[in-house]
Amino acid sequence: MMVFKNIEQHQNKKADIYLIISLILPPLAWFAHLNIGFMWSAYACSMKQFWLLHGFCLLAFGLSVLGVILSWRACCYYRKYNKKSQWGKLFVSILALLLAMIYSISIVAYEFPQIMLEFCR
Repeated sequence: MMVFKNIEQHQNKKADIYLIISLILPPLAWFAHLNIGFMWSAYACSMKQFWLLHGFCLLAFGLSVLGVILSWRACCYYRKYNKKSQWGKLFVSILALLLAMIYSISIVAYEFPQIMLEFCR
């Protein structure tokens, strides 16, 4: 029984770390995407090198999706071990999952018109 308790404590710490990372990573990726897009758009328009902006968009989208995956894993853990002390963490993990998905969608929604339309006039 003691080994199971140690494994459960280890899983709980891992889920807490996943939850913290999933709360920080998607907003940070979205913020970096907007700042890089704003700072380098004049350079990309003048040099006609849009691959750099699209590459950073894909990187930011990947980081945001990583936040979705980590919050999903934390949510699955907290649902599996649904003790009364875990309900607050379950709520926060579901909230982190929704926010990470919103940030991922906003990165794609911001970049999609730039891919389809030429925004340098």
